[in-house]
Amino acid sequence: MEARFVTSTWRRTQVRRSTFRSLDGRGVFAVRRAVPQVAARLGISRASAYNHLSQARAFDGVGPDTPQETRA
Repeated sequence: MEARFVTSTWRRTQVRRSTFRSLDGRGVFAVRRAVPQVAARLGISRASAYNHLSQARAFDGVGPDTPQETRA
């Protein structure tokens, strides 16, 4: 049962990271106060939302200082 919990938690994290990566790629987070709104819609804390966004950007090598033309 414990392995099942870890797997489902890991999967949920991967899905959220993918969601944040997709939203970031579409420019959603360029809008002011978007992170708290997305967090509320997903039912997670703002801190978790910022953490997922940070992890998604680190995984892709995309950050707020990355030039637009180098983004995929």
